[in-house]
Amino acid sequence: MKSEAEERATFVNDSLDGSILSAEADSAGVGFDDKTSRTSVVKLLERLHYQCVRQSLQSHPNQAAHPVKSFDQRDKVSQAWLSAIPTPTSYIPSPEYTQAMAWFLFLPSPACRPYVGTLINGKPLDPHGQVLMCAHLPFDSWRTRHTAIQNTTVAIINDCGVIADAEPYGLFSPYIPASATSPTGNLHTTRDRQACVPDILITFPTEHGPANSQLAEIKSLSAGATWYQSNRKTVDVRAKGLPKLYLDKARNIDRKYCGTPEDQEGPIEQRLKSFGELQCLVAGQYGEVSQHYHDLLSKLAKSKAAHFSLIHGRALSNSEQGLLLHQLRRRLSVTIIKAQSSCLLSRLGHFQPGARDAAKRRAVTKQREEQLIQDQRAHFFAHVRGRRIHETGSLWL
Repeated sequence: MKSEAEERATFVNDSLDGSILSAEADSAGVGFDDKTSRTSVVKLLERLHYQCVRQSLQSHPNQAAHPVKSFDQRDKVSQAWLSAIPTPTSYIPSPEYTQAMAWFLFLPSPACRPYVGTLINGKPLDPHGQVLMCAHLPFDSWRTRHTAIQNTTVAIINDCGVIADAEPYGLFSPYIPASATSPTGNLHTTRDRQACVPDILITFPTEHGPANSQLAEIKSLSAGATWYQSNRKTVDVRAKGLPKLYLDKARNIDRKYCGTPEDQEGPIEQRLKSFGELQCLVAGQYGEVSQHYHDLLSKLAKSKAAHFSLIHGRALSNSEQGLLLHQLRRRLSVTIIKAQSSCLLSRLGHFQPGARDAAKRRAVTKQREEQLIQDQRAHFFAHVRGRRIHETGSLWL
């Protein structure tokens, strides 16, 4: 191990002086009375290995190569799924596992190989499937991916003793004038009348005083022309823009429906700021997550450790708390990897001409069903109210 560490340190122009491997074998571990010498050796070797890989990629002649651009996106969550075993909550089917492993090793997608070069919305399909993941296609593969990640996040939060409400309604609608939210108002749909509907409302219990609630927004990214084009952490870049989207939407509603002047805060904006900082939970294509996701998992692990301590009457050690945190990361990582891989595999059957025809037929059928529902509603109103269509200002259809 010492010779291996010396080779890595020489490659990155580093020195082993003062480290645990700088001593001879017979005196290694002296001074580590807490039996952490093996942990120190492993951390040192892994750090040197990471520095070697990082320096090799930085000196690579082709900086536009896929591994060079994507390596910096990795984090602890993006690799946690590798330790998963086939259990009911962490199994990964073979097709999804194959695709996930290709992404992990920065290899071309095996599923996309037969279709490389095929035009998708005017763009040829690339070997890694980026064009396919970003193309606007029929069916709801993007929403299915988002829902899978959202459901797992809500389940993890609730399992840790914290309250999570998915897509809560009624947070902002009481602050909108009734004239805008009425059936004849400008806000026609039920969702529009809510002003803002966050993905999750997280309520953290407190020892004294009222509970602390925060809004959380979940986003999932696909590698393509918009994202993953630089060495910056793409999920953090996307997360930084989410608070402005929420704030702009709240201000627009205040200006349009509440009559708030430009230089003042309206009721919707004040209500939004009362929840504190927006939790921007972004999941990337390679399983990586934004910093807010990491902070949330750490806070949930502490909450679960505290709950465990109350039940069993003893405090958890640092290693046990680390194990809880790794379990949460693995559970989330498996879900993200499965959702991203399933999204790509399902979209392989969506860009064919037959899929578009099927989507059109489904749209026609859905429209016909909506017309039948409207017809039934009209006959119901006519039966309840009577056929008094001569009333001024109302015509029930």
